[in-house]
Amino acid sequence: MTKACSICRVEKPLDGFYRHRSTRDGYDTYCKLCTKENNSKRHARTMHDPKLRAARRAQMRVINTRWRANNPQKVRACEREYEARDPEKVRARWSLRGAVKCGKTQKPETCSSCHRTTVAKNLHGHHPDYSKPLEVEWLCPACHSEEHRSTPSDIELRAIVAQGESNVWTSSVAVATNGYERGLGQVDVPRNGTHS
Repeated sequence: MTKACSICRVEKPLDGFYRHRSTRDGYDTYCKLCTKENNSKRHARTMHDPKLRAARRAQMRVINTRWRANNPQKVRACEREYEARDPEKVRARWSLRGAVKCGKTQKPETCSSCHRTTVAKNLHGHHPDYSKPLEVEWLCPACHSEEHRSTPSDIELRAIVAQGESNVWTSSVAVATNGYERGLGQVDVPRNGTHS
């Protein structure tokens, strides 16, 4: 069975169309190629429009808030899983949150990376070292995202070390990454790159 696309007017088999419940035949009126092209054009057009991006963010916030309210068990299960996976991070974040709330730590008015004035509630406390929960860099959301994209994780650092020359590498010295020093403790890595 075939169908004509309403954009390119080409007759195509039904597997050239996406499924669509609200149409009579159960398939979209646009072929897959035209749909992809429309989506690409719309994305390029809306990606740089701040009003449309803000509207989409607000819409997603409502959807996410509704989902979290309707699925509290799933939300709590995800939170427990994260807490079990990274307890040191969770403790550091809660310690910092408590220190800010009771006034022991003050948020500045500027991002420590780009030095732009930012509303204090929008500044993020970035922990270069989670064992020191109150020693943070106050970053705007953009700089904080960039920091996490550019800083390798401990797992990535161990993989880099695994490709090194020595048979076993012991870190009594911290590994420098992006201006931060991260102590990895003792890491024994055999020459073939597998962990023991």
